[in-house]
Amino acid sequence: MPEIQRTNLGNVVLLLKSLGINDLVNFDFLDPPPADSLLRALEQLYALGALNDRGELTKLGRRMAEFPLDPMLSKMLIASEKYKCSEEIATICGMLTCGGAIFYCPKDKQLVAENARKNFFRGGVGDHIGLMNVYNAWAETDFSSQVSPPPGGRRPPLPAPPFPLPRAAPGPPQTPPPLFPRSSASRTSCRSRR
Repeated sequence: MPEIQRTNLGNVVLLLKSLGINDLVNFDFLDPPPADSLLRALEQLYALGALNDRGELTKLGRRMAEFPLDPMLSKMLIASEKYKCSEEIATICGMLTCGGAIFYCPKDKQLVAENARKNFFRGGVGDHIGLMNVYNAWAETDFSSQVSPPPGGRRPPLPAPPFPLPRAAPGPPQTPPPLFPRSSASRTSCRSRR
């Protein structure tokens, strides 16, 4: 069965609407999705505020279409701007889109790996905050692929890359690029309010 016939079509419908394609029932899909899947996607987009009661894209819907995300995640990211926590929400969105590829569970150390995973969710936090804890812990290790330092206390140096790395330009530090270059969303963090 083709993937378009078995997945959530919210992002596809949002993209088609943003491109000005409004007649989705008669659109020439290679493998047309079931009509009820299209209807569910339209209902979800209406509930999120991306479509008005005539099925037209709203201003919010246009902003949501800028992100290559599930519509619920793009709405969450846009709403985070209001609460000044877009940096954390962008991290959570990224972690959610990774799927199950975050936790490595070797067969010979399943119990240790499971206990390590549970530590990120300690304190009764939910999945989203737990995933943000995973990312923050990884960032604290300078994005290392090792879980903890070896017994000697220091990690061995990484091998030199097979290509030259770009060098920083001399002078004052450059302003970082915008978090979402094609979007009007601003980068904020709730950490700066503490």
